[in-house]
Amino acid sequence: FFMTPAMIGKKGDRMLSGYALIAVENSTGMIIGLEMLVAETSLQSIWRQIPEALSKQLTTAGFLPEALVVRSTLLADLLDSFAKALDCDLLHSNTLPNLDPAKESLSEHLGQGGI
Repeated sequence: FFMTPAMIGKKGDRMLSGYALIAVENSTGMIIGLEMLVAETSLQSIWRQIPEALSKQLTTAGFLPEALVVRSTLLADLLDSFAKALDCDLLHSNTLPNLDPAKESLSEHLGQGGI
């Protein structure tokens, strides 16, 4: 989960910051989900959407993880109950080598006016 360089909104309206939630399969690096979220009222409103957004990603991909690995303590807190409901481990790691290339590619694409 990270803030993107994309600004979202209709012309003439206040532009909102875009955030991306990306799920990547750890061993292959395959992106299994990408959700763009917007902080319409507050950043906390996005945080409440994260477990549901991840659930949709996993369901769409037909993927049931053995573990969720996150970099941020915030995501660990937000996904704790979700991981317990899935009966999977929730792990914290400072390095996510298969996620970083996907994040960098998306950020570059959005920074150039893509998507």
